Amino acid sequence: MLDIIEANQANRNAFFIIVGSGTEFPKVKRRFDENKIKNSILIPEMPKSEYNQLLQSCDVGLILLDRRFTIPNYPSRLLSYLEYKLPVIAATDNATDIGRIAEENGYGLWSLSGDIEKTNQHISLLSNDSELRMKMGELGYKFLKENYTIDNSYDVIMKHLYKTN
Repeated sequence: MLDIIEANQANRNAFFIIVGSGTEFPKVKRRFDENKIKNSILIPEMPKSEYNQLLQSCDVGLILLDRRFTIPNYPSRLLSYLEYKLPVIAATDNATDIGRIAEENGYGLWSLSGDIEKTNQHISLLSNDSELRMKMGELGYKFLKENYTIDNSYDVIMKHLYKTN
């Protein structure tokens, strides 16, 4: 994440908002302070309602996972991105298919975590093409409604239960 942010310091169309106070927060804050990063803001935490308001003013959702992960990871923030019609840029490990699903369904772009060049190409593409962002955001919202509603989740669980009995 930090390498991507620093690599985009000259991109006047990209500004990163990082929210969270996870285990790596002290390291991230130190690097922000030491390198005087200007194209980003680091927010330790915020209430969910404020986070949702923040998302409404964003253009793209980022999902950046450590390439060393060996089990699938499905960050819940994806659902918020889809709800607020944000296209997704995902840089993930090989075990996680969230980015591939986003690409296959037209609401996001994927690269392998650590591929800074490809991730930056995705950032450049979406930061410079508002029509593409809107189209992908609508496709993501449609995907959310078709796949992640309570009724849909119930149906999936029930089908699984009846198959195993």
